Amino acid sequence: MSAKLAFLPVLRLLAKAIDNFDQMVDDMSLPD
Repeated sequence: MSAKLAFLPVLRLLAKAIDNFDQMVDDMSLPD
C-alpha cells in the first residue's frame, strides 16, 4: 500500500513532464 502511495507523485510528475513535452513539440513542429 505504501509503495502505491509513493508512486502517485511520480505519476503526477510524469504526466506533467509529458504535458510539457507535448507543448514543446507543438512549438517546434514544422509545417507539413
